[in-house]
Amino acid sequence: MPLFIPSPTPADQLGKTREAIAEDGAVLRFSVLPENRDEESRIQQSIFRYEQHRNDDSVAEDRTWVLHWYTPLGSQELAEAAGLAVTSVHDGTGRSTTTDTGATDFTFTLQIAR
Repeated sequence: MPLFIPSPTPADQLGKTREAIAEDGAVLRFSVLPENRDEESRIQQSIFRYEQHRNDDSVAEDRTWVLHWYTPLGSQELAEAAGLAVTSVHDGTGRSTTTDTGATDFTFTLQIAR
């Protein structure tokens, strides 16, 4: 089960617009607007703006994307509460690690607890 702790969006990416052309010729745009991050609560809220421009018709919509994450130890506790046992933990480089690490990318191997 791969898990990760999200990184904040780099400041130089906030407000930057990415653009693509759809098959029907519409111009599609995407931007990350302000982002709020609370390390203590482990919540990151990002506002995404989606735009579609076709001829004289334009539509723009802002959506909030909320990420909540668990530490490796918190993830282990959740797995155990669900009746699973953690048989191994690996960091983002594939090295064996423990749940008390500061890893931000990690993979758990789980099995049904006996």
